[in-house]
Amino acid sequence: MAVNTPDPATRAIATYLSEHPGPQGLDTISTAAGVSKPIAGKVLKQLVDTTPAVVRLDQSDPKHKTWAWALPATAESEEPAASQPADTGREPDPDKEKAAEPVEDSTKGAETPAADASVGTGSTDIDEPEDSDSAPERDADQVIMHAARTLAAATEPITTAEIAAAGYLSARSLHLLTGLRALTFHGLIDCSKPFEPDASDCTWTWNGGDTAAFLAKAAAVDVADAPDAQVCPTCGNSKSIPGIAKDRKRGGNVRLDGKTKFANNELADMVKAWIEMPENAGKLVKVNDVIVGLRKVHGDRISKQSYGSVSKAMVKLTALDPAHKNRPALLTHESDKPVTYRIRSLV
Repeated sequence: MAVNTPDPATRAIATYLSEHPGPQGLDTISTAAGVSKPIAGKVLKQLVDTTPAVVRLDQSDPKHKTWAWALPATAESEEPAASQPADTGREPDPDKEKAAEPVEDSTKGAETPAADASVGTGSTDIDEPEDSDSAPERDADQVIMHAARTLAAATEPITTAEIAAAGYLSARSLHLLTGLRALTFHGLIDCSKPFEPDASDCTWTWNGGDTAAFLAKAAAVDVADAPDAQVCPTCGNSKSIPGIAKDRKRGGNVRLDGKTKFANNELADMVKAWIEMPENAGKLVKVNDVIVGLRKVHGDRISKQSYGSVSKAMVKLTALDPAHKNRPALLTHESDKPVTYRIRSLV
């Protein structure tokens, strides 16, 4: 699917504002972007109206309006690269550079270092190769990383459109929406409308904390982590949320959480069998109680993503069993907040 990109004037103006912090006048912006003042004014108005958390207008002086990039620079972009040598203002010493070059050992015909800087200094620092186990298995999703950096820099909740505008993405990008929901699934950010994340007024907020740790965790998030549906914790009803197609990579018989898919009615049969255990008779249980009990029996085949299916299976068990119409239902509904059932005694 083609991604809508901003026109050249919008891109040029947004780039100039992001690279030149502080108030900028219309003449300066139009000249730097290479567009006329009427076009620059129209673009700026559109940016302020659609993305107020990214571009802001200061009209305290009506005769001299100014515009500024509202998102602060992240600490990651402000820090100089560690690999760059410090500029001391001195010319390099050719004698020292020559001494550091390898010299040829005429007796062996091989190159050997001229000197070991750590010898005789008491230094024991040795650059050891990094543990291969710590290397990332895949590259971080750049759309998710853009969303994470933008949210970390924002000072207030911002919409999907504002996050998209900061990275020249389409406000209707399903990749961005799915990435935001994946970050929410991992508890890294909050969504104001979890059942309507695609609403225009839905906002996203970073939970706060250490920025570097947040970005490190975001780098491990994948769009496939976003659940296909949002499940209500009260009633168990689910709502499908639009998103990009996810590459399962492990084959068609594997769920999003990596576990093998259940056969038809397999999970419902597991729920019924657990409820029919004699030691559970008469208990008051919630959906999470049943999930915990099932995990003790079936291990990690039962995950948090099984909540909706377990809830639906329990609702069905409140009705009479068609095969045994003379028997009462296995479960009786006791309360709504939280949803609680009582297990009937089979004795």
